[in-house]
Amino acid sequence: TDPISDGERLRSGDASVLSMITQGLLVLVVGMATSPRRAPDVQSPLSHAAIGEVARSLREGGAARTLAVVGGGLAGMSVAFHATQLDSSVGVAIFDAAKPGEGGASAAAAGLLHPLTKRGGLIWRGVESFDSAARLVQRTQAHADEAHAPGPPQPFYFEHGVLRVARSEAQAKIYEDSAAKARWRCADSPRAAKHFSWVDGDQARALIGKAAAPADCAGGVWCVRGLCIDAPSYLRALWTATAEAAASARWCVVEVRALAELCAQFDAVVVAVGAASANVPGLEKLPLSLVRGQTLCYRMPVEACPRVGVLGGVYLVPLEDAPGGRRVIGGATYEPLGMGAEVEVEADADAPSAALADLRAQLGLLWPPSEGAQLKGGRLHGSGIRAVPPRTHRVPLTGRVPGTENAWFVTGLGGRGLLYHAELGRTVAAAALTNDHGALLSETTAKRT
Repeated sequence: TDPISDGERLRSGDASVLSMITQGLLVLVVGMATSPRRAPDVQSPLSHAAIGEVARSLREGGAARTLAVVGGGLAGMSVAFHATQLDSSVGVAIFDAAKPGEGGASAAAAGLLHPLTKRGGLIWRGVESFDSAARLVQRTQAHADEAHAPGPPQPFYFEHGVLRVARSEAQAKIYEDSAAKARWRCADSPRAAKHFSWVDGDQARALIGKAAAPADCAGGVWCVRGLCIDAPSYLRALWTATAEAAASARWCVVEVRALAELCAQFDAVVVAVGAASANVPGLEKLPLSLVRGQTLCYRMPVEACPRVGVLGGVYLVPLEDAPGGRRVIGGATYEPLGMGAEVEVEADADAPSAALADLRAQLGLLWPPSEGAQLKGGRLHGSGIRAVPPRTHRVPLTGRVPGTENAWFVTGLGGRGLLYHAELGRTVAAAALTNDHGALLSETTAKRT
């Protein structure tokens, strides 16, 4: 799988999620939307008894009905945004363990948007999900640019393209065959076929940049439409767009020990807590495993940096240029965990860690100039725990929370949060607002235990 990455510094995501897991409860958050063109303020923690007041404040703010979203990561934020697009009279409250873009696996999400499998083929619903996600990212950027006007734009995504690079002749053969099959599957859609093209070794090195390309580059599958995204900045902008589109909106910080009160106070509830899903009553038996990923942040001269997003066992996400060079995120470790596992969060990338040492070694092979390079700030870029669906299913999970009438869940996006968040957010929002299980993607409801 493509592990996780993205954020300017070590995030509080590990601590937040582990608190949920080890304490057996959902630790959640609160702020409120204000006037248009202004990002919503985040308030001090609310008491458990104040949840009802949150729902009432949404109605007093003009909402005809209310939606509570537990978890403000990519999936939860997408649910909230799409709910406002389906019904402008809805009031939205998001409950999360941190401020927008600052906690959990989503704030440390891999910043590469593409529809490719590990073997260079097309992933489940890859084209549809990519198109939905790209539209949402671009729409959110346009909203943010308008809000910042007349000042300069502050881009959080870059149309660099994404290359899955082959590291041997044998791997090149596999990737080339996979890309050909993917193009054949997309024969009826010229736009979809543009996702895939095979490039030889020389072409791949030219795309990456000869100074930054791996020595063993043997070609690759080129996704010209692939995006490189600063996930934390995107999440903050998406919350601002959601708050302005809703009839009323709140971002909440509060401990919620059960869903019963939310279900009683809100017209609909959506649970999107990823790694903490097993602590939600009714979701204990979902077939999810936990994986932690840690990523590193580099700032290096532009000429030594990759020009495109690169996948090759580990991955590279080139972001913005600055006087100090280009910021590049390298990831990620792959550390399987058990539910309730106690995990030490590495704060210093130079501290002893087998996982981080292995990551740095792999990044050095994929991106030779990074070997021995100084990390930006000498710290981790991000660290987060994600919920991964079973290998026999390999798609996210959605449905109604058992034992409830108006609570829904979305989980198991694994390392594909950016790819699937828009499509799943749209369908789960529709199911929650219409109370219709049929609005969900049927494949995501097939495997529950």
